Amino acid sequence: MATAVIAFSRIAQYRASGRPLPEGAAMDAAGAPTTDPAVATVPLPVGGAKGAGMSLVFELLAGCLTANPVVSAYHAGTPEGRRHRRNATMIAVDGRTATSGGSAAERHASVTAHRRSRRSSACARSWPRSPAAASARTPGESSTPRAW
Repeated sequence: MATAVIAFSRIAQYRASGRPLPEGAAMDAAGAPTTDPAVATVPLPVGGAKGAGMSLVFELLAGCLTANPVVSAYHAGTPEGRRHRRNATMIAVDGRTATSGGSAAERHASVTAHRRSRRSSACARSWPRSPAAASARTPGESSTPRAW
């Protein structure tokens, strides 16, 4: 999954078709926003600054796991470091090995009970509710309607 608004391959498709890029998708080499795929060199991150941070963390993790450190090689300033390269990492987690047992419903009930016992959740549930907010929930609660 690309962590940018638009992937490099999509920029190439726009360039080949002669269509302009969507607004806010890329910058040129000087750092100015552009919709011209011929001069677009930097795709912008999804989610602005938070997306940029997430993208950096993913890149660092993938670089470490694949022994292909894109970020440090790029900043070395050598021609080899400036070549385009990609990292890809897939992480699969077997949920059965990360739990102490019990069914998924039992684990969910345990987590929900814990969250409900927290002060902030109890405080939020004690506030007066308007009829429009009758279906409001705290994190971890089921979407099944309940009476407060």
